[in-house]
Amino acid sequence: MDALEFFLLRYESLHGRNDNELLAGLTDDQVRRSPLPGVNSIAWLLWHMTRCEDIGINRLVADRPQVLLDGDWPARVNVSLTDIGTGMADDEVTDFSAHVDVEGLRAYRAAVGRRTLEVVRSLRPQDLDEVLDPGQVRRVAEEGAFGVNAGWVEEKWRGVTKGWCLAQLGLTHNFAHFGEAYVVCGLLGLRRR
Repeated sequence: MDALEFFLLRYESLHGRNDNELLAGLTDDQVRRSPLPGVNSIAWLLWHMTRCEDIGINRLVADRPQVLLDGDWPARVNVSLTDIGTGMADDEVTDFSAHVDVEGLRAYRAAVGRRTLEVVRSLRPQDLDEVLDPGQVRRVAEEGAFGVNAGWVEEKWRGVTKGWCLAQLGLTHNFAHFGEAYVVCGLLGLRRR
C-alpha cells in the first residue's frame, strides 16, 4: 500500500461514516449550540475543517479553485465568511453558528469531500514530496484564506509538502476536530455512538 492508497482508506470513512455518525439525530439547534462560552459549536467545527481542507487541497495541492468559490456555496451555506475561521472571537463564532444553513454546510462539506477524492486520485506518489511554492502560499493568503487573526497560518503552511497538506488538512486536522465535536456533544448532554 502506498501513501495515496492509505490516504484514501482513512479518508473515505471520514467523509461518510464519521460525518453521518456525528450528526445523526441532531437538530440544527444542537449543531449550532455551544455548551460553554469559548467552546466552538459543531457547526463552526465542520466549517473550519471543511474550509481548511478546501483551501489546502484545492488551492495548495492541486492549484485549482476552491469548491466554496466555484459555485453558489456562500449563498447556500448562508455565510459571507470565506476564510478558515481560525482566530475568530467568541461572538463571531456564535453569530456564525446562529446563521449558517446546516444542510447547506453539510452539502458543502460533501462537495469538498468529493473534490478531495478527485484530487487525490489524480496524484502520483512522487507528487507528495513536492514542496509548496512559497509564492502560491502567499497568493492564497492574499485571497483571504486565513483571515485577519490567522496570519501565522501562512507561515506554518510555507515550506511544507503536498503530502503534508494531504495528511494534515485532509486527515489529521479533520480527525482532531471530530474528536472536539464529540466532546461538544458530551458537554451538551448528547449521547453519541
